[in-house]
Amino acid sequence: MAAQIEVLTSPWLGGEKRRSRDSRGCAQYSEIRLEANVFNDNVVDDLLAGQSIQKSCSLVVDILKWAEGRDVSEDLPTLSISVEVVECISAKHAHLGQAKRVSNHASQRIRPESADRIQIGVVPIDRVTMAGAVDRISKHLAAHSDRQFIVTGANAQFVNIAERDPDLATFLQDADLNVADGVSLLLAARILGSKLSERVTGIDLMVELCGLAADTNRTVYLLGGMEGAADGAATFLRAKYPQLRIVGIDRPPVGREFDPLVVSGVRDPIIEAEPHFLFVCLGVPRQEKWIQQFGAGLPVKVIMGNGAAFDVLAGFFHRPPMWVQNIGLEWFYRLCMEPTRLWRRYLLGNILFAEQILAQSLSHTWRPS
Repeated sequence: MAAQIEVLTSPWLGGEKRRSRDSRGCAQYSEIRLEANVFNDNVVDDLLAGQSIQKSCSLVVDILKWAEGRDVSEDLPTLSISVEVVECISAKHAHLGQAKRVSNHASQRIRPESADRIQIGVVPIDRVTMAGAVDRISKHLAAHSDRQFIVTGANAQFVNIAERDPDLATFLQDADLNVADGVSLLLAARILGSKLSERVTGIDLMVELCGLAADTNRTVYLLGGMEGAADGAATFLRAKYPQLRIVGIDRPPVGREFDPLVVSGVRDPIIEAEPHFLFVCLGVPRQEKWIQQFGAGLPVKVIMGNGAAFDVLAGFFHRPPMWVQNIGLEWFYRLCMEPTRLWRRYLLGNILFAEQILAQSLSHTWRPS
C-alpha cells in the first residue's frame, strides 16, 4: 500500500470545507489526503486552482511539512517567511520529487517586492549600479538557493512591448533583477520624480557575470545569437577570462525556438550540463517568452536574456565610441548603422515611449490626495 501524505486544511480556509478528489474520484472534505505516488501535476493544479499566491504557498508549505512529519500549525504571517520556508525545505529534502518542483514554482512567483524599484510604464526597474547588480547575483549564488534568479536588461523597447503584451509584463514584474539598459529609462525616472543609479547595460552585465563565474569556478551556457555568434562570443569571453568554463553553446533554428521537438533538443543538453549561468540571446520578446515557458525546471541558478550580446561580442556588430554611449546617443548611432531595420523601433518607438512617460507623469501630478 502506498504511503499516505495527510495535509490538514490551513488556517486561511476559515473552517470552510474545501472539496478535492483523489485519484479514485472520492470527494474529500476538511482535509486533503494524497497518495505519494499520485502527487502529480493534475493533483497540484487542483490544490492550487483559484487560490491567491500567498494561499498557494501556504498550502505547498503544509504539504511539504506533513511529508516530513513536521508540525503544520506553525504560523506563516508574511510572504517573505513563507518563501524562506519553501526554499529551505525544497533545498534540504530533494527526495520529495514532485513536491520540490511545486515548491520551486511557488517560490519563483512569491518574491517580496523590493523597496528599491521604480515603475516605468508597467515595468519595474531596480535602482542598482553595475557593482550592486553583480553583488546581488553573487549573494543569491552564495545562498545555495534552488530558486532560479531571473535577470533582464530593460530599455524603452521593453516598456513599449510590455504595455501591450501582458505575458511580457508579468515576466518582467516577476523577474528578480531588471537593470536599466538605456539612457531613456534614466531620463524617464527623472521625469517621474525619481532617480536610477546609473545605466547598466545587459551586455556589460553579462561580461561582468562571466568574470564572476571565472573567479568562483562556476559555469556558463550560451544559447542563441546569429549563426556563429555564440562561438565568437565564447572566444571573446575565454580570452578575457582564461579560467572561464563555458559548458555549452547552442542555437535553435530561427523561427522554431518554440517548436516542441526543438525545445526538447535545446533543454536536454542544458539539463545535462547543469550550468550556473544561462545567457539567452533570441531577441526581445522571444527570449523572455522562452525563459518564461521553458526555463522552469532547468538546473540553472541564473538566467538572463541578452538580446544581441553574442552578436556584438563576436564582432558582427560594433558598439559606438564610449563618448557616444555616455551622452545617451547609442540608439542614434545604431539607427545610422541600420536605418532600414531600426527606424521603426527607434523613431516611432521613442515617440510611443515618450507618450507613455508623459501620461504616467501626469497621472502622478494630478492624482487626488
